[in-house]
Amino acid sequence: MTINSDNENETNQLASVIKAIVLALFAVVISVVSVSFAVHHMRLGFESEYADVYENKIMSLATTAALVINGDDIVLDPAAAGQKYSAVINLLLPPNPEDKYSVVSFGLYQYKDGQLYVVHESSTENVYSASQVQVSNWLTADLKPYTVVSGKSISILVPITDSQQSVVGLFEINGQYSGLNNYGDVLEGKILLAVIVSVSIGLLLFSVQYALPKILSTRKKNWGDTE
Repeated sequence: MTINSDNENETNQLASVIKAIVLALFAVVISVVSVSFAVHHMRLGFESEYADVYENKIMSLATTAALVINGDDIVLDPAAAGQKYSAVINLLLPPNPEDKYSVVSFGLYQYKDGQLYVVHESSTENVYSASQVQVSNWLTADLKPYTVVSGKSISILVPITDSQQSVVGLFEINGQYSGLNNYGDVLEGKILLAVIVSVSIGLLLFSVQYALPKILSTRKKNWGDTE
């Protein structure tokens, strides 16, 4: 009876340990999935708010820079106008940060005979929307700024008029914040890693309460047999 009772106790203990391990692993999976979902949801919300704020910032920069551009200068001498206003606009725009989370570029174009001609582009890689957008989209009766959003890129196109209120040019400012994706990926990965490590440590400590009594019981039994 004693042997059977011992075997039954050991079987029950083993079943309890297996059950605890399964439940613990299930808790780990649920915790990681839950945190992953929550972090990703918060990231999407932050990026959405950031895009709205960033678009307002680019719009403000575009309208401010367009106010200092005199369309008569573009008509008189496009090359000189390009040199003049590139220096002026560079002073108005904030410097691109070293972290490259966002990059601001601009372009100035002459509008003549229904076509756009490059006067100055600060970056041939980032400033491209003006050449891809139909003239009728930005050349409207109210001459309001035209917004182009593509992924993590925002371009604002502002018509430039001369002293006769005729459209003679176009100013484009482009803001890209694709670097924010890399930052989000790194931050999300670090948070998940921290959660996995924390839960793993908790699982280890949780398992000790089952293993420690068994170890002490075994050692006590061995000491008793020795005596």
